[in-house]
Amino acid sequence: MSKAPLDRQILALTDVQLEQFVREWISHKKEYAEVRRFSGPGDMGRDVVGFLSTKKHEGDWHNYQCKQYGRTLPTGLGLAEVGKVLYYSHQDEFTPPTRFFFVAPRGLHRDLKRYISKPAEFKAALLSTWDQNCAKSIIENKLIPLSLELRAFIESYNFSAITQISADDTLHDSAQHPIRDRIRLFRYRDICSGKV
Repeated sequence: MSKAPLDRQILALTDVQLEQFVREWISHKKEYAEVRRFSGPGDMGRDVVGFLSTKKHEGDWHNYQCKQYGRTLPTGLGLAEVGKVLYYSHQDEFTPPTRFFFVAPRGLHRDLKRYISKPAEFKAALLSTWDQNCAKSIIENKLIPLSLELRAFIESYNFSAITQISADDTLHDSAQHPIRDRIRLFRYRDICSGKV
């Protein structure tokens, strides 16, 4: 089994493995009453969720949006993911997440990083590019226009809740220490099963 540095092992994880790793990692965080992984079609923009109480999606929760790309996460895709979660929150599928984490081991495009550091600019960019980035990507074969009600809902969201988690952040989080050896196992398990 590989003894490569842990940050390289995280970069080598597949999309599914990254979600599994994040789920296991945040399940060691004491702040969460429950951790759940949503995956594939119908996830409504949620990859891994940490519920802060037994109220689950009716209370406070954190969204971990996991993106394993061969390069930095494109700005348009980041905007689309936030737009998707806010759209479904507006549809009363769940309350808006109190924290929104982009878990992108290879980082974020510089514009997306800038938006995260300037929440008002993030909000403005999401609204001004809705037609380009969100309208056609939320539901397959359906156009989601930016109605006045949806716009007002998005404008009320706290965009300072959105942040980035790098591979380095993950490795230095004390909640991750119990599962360090599991990173190798995620890769090893899939190699043995022929999935890689």
